[in-house]
Parts: sequence; C-alpha cells; structure tokens
Amino acid sequence: MLEKADIVGWDVVMIDDHGDSRELISHVLSFAGVEVHTAENGQQGLEMITNLNPALVLIDISMPVMDGWTVIKHVRDDETISDTPMIAITAHALVGDRERVLEAGFDHYISKPINLPSFIDDLLKAINTLPRVQAYLDQWEKAS
Repeated sequence: MLEKADIVGWDVVMIDDHGDSRELISHVLSFAGVEVHTAENGQQGLEMITNLNPALVLIDISMPVMDGWTVIKHVRDDETISDTPMIAITAHALVGDRERVLEAGFDHYISKPINLPSFIDDLLKAINTLPRVQAYLDQWEKAS
C-alpha cells in the first residue's frame, strides 16, 4: 500500500483550465514531493503525457481547446500511453456523472471543490485502488 513517502519524485501531470485550481493542487502535490507538470488545456496536457509518461494524470473534464473526454480517448487509444493512470477532477457531480467518467476510461473520479487539507490522503486512497498504478510500479521496479 502506497504512502506519502512512496510518491516523492513521481511525475504527475495536472491539467485544468482554471489557474487557481491548477495552482492549489500543484502546490499541495509539490509540498508532498511530487514533480508536478501543469497544462491549461487538454491539448497541452496530451503532449505532456506523451512526452513524460507520468506516474499519474489529474485532469479536469470541461476545458477549452481539448476537453477531458477527448484526452482520455486519445490516451486509451494510444498503446504507448494507454496504461497511464488517469483521475478526473471535476465539478461534474450530477447523478450518473461518476459512471460516465469511469465508462469513458478514467480510473477514478474526484469531485470539486477539493478538500485541500485531506487531498493527498484522499488521492492515496484512490491510487491504492488502481490496477494501472500497480502496473506502473511493477514496470518502474523492473527498470530500476
């Protein structure tokens, strides 16, 4: 089971068109020792995912240029990055939204507004349930 110390040094891509959200979440992740790479739209984020092969992607759904729905489709269709763990962080909180997010190919769903004091613990709980994260860790250990 992953703990805070286990994510130190992870490359995480944070994609959100709202600068305040991007900055707050990035700050919390950076404080936990995570290497955060930010993008303000899905197109920039997809380029980062392709170039970095991150341990995790946190992504908003509703964004200009390229939305989260389009990004997840591209990621899951590209065999070089299809195993990237993807967590949607979104204000979409209506009945059925969670199911739609998971059916689209996201691994987990966190609704906004984010509870910053517990965000890392909540994120670790989510990460520990994701098979793609375990696959990433296994791959990383083999490369070490």
